[in-house]
Amino acid sequence: YLGQLDNVLKNQGTIKTADENTGQTVEPQNAGTRKIIITAMVIKGKLKMNWKYRCDLFDGQTIEKISDDYIQKIESIILHCSTRQQTKRSVSDIGMSGIASNQELDEFIKANKTSNDIIF
Repeated sequence: YLGQLDNVLKNQGTIKTADENTGQTVEPQNAGTRKIIITAMVIKGKLKMNWKYRCDLFDGQTIEKISDDYIQKIESIILHCSTRQQTKRSVSDIGMSGIASNQELDEFIKANKTSNDIIF
């Protein structure tokens, strides 16, 4: 996942994203051992994904089925998150990756839920 590129490029002045296809970014003979490469980014408020795969291992219909299943899973996650009454934060949301686990954060919040001192 490359991030929300709108936010990065918004203030860059003359640098803007292009809608055209960039063409091949990796020579097929130099693809390495990866069977499928998925590049995802948010551009103009929409998630864009680029799927590259080894044609000697997969046909287009197989990748289309995998990508359709993937999209359904993403939509399910979005629905779940958008219907929650309360925001659930992870350690990466508050800059604590590598310092604490999500479970430790949950336990800390439960133990201190009456405290007004916890602000995220």
